[in-house]
Amino acid sequence: NEGLVGLVGTREEPLNLENAADHPRYRYFAETGEERYASFLGAPIIHHRRVVGVLVIQQKERRQFDEGEEAFLVTMSAQLAGVIAHAEATGSIRGLGRQGKGIQEAK
Repeated sequence: NEGLVGLVGTREEPLNLENAADHPRYRYFAETGEERYASFLGAPIIHHRRVVGVLVIQQKERRQFDEGEEAFLVTMSAQLAGVIAHAEATGSIRGLGRQGKGIQEAK
């Protein structure tokens, strides 16, 4: 529940920031390989009132995302919620995790 992504998940609503670094919940995690960014747009991925993730767009340039971009991200997160729920129900997500681990080990 850290940072801006954690805030989006906790509040269960989109967050649109022109300058993310000005927000008190802004955190930069260099160890993740995350690039520095100015603009942040996040939308929760919710299925049956349960947050299953957060979809995020970051941009280096400082700007406010417009209503159309925010609506598009919310629509995408709603679509992803169903896909993620189906993958959880069928066990597909567990299989993907094993495949990804194998790929990382092979490098």
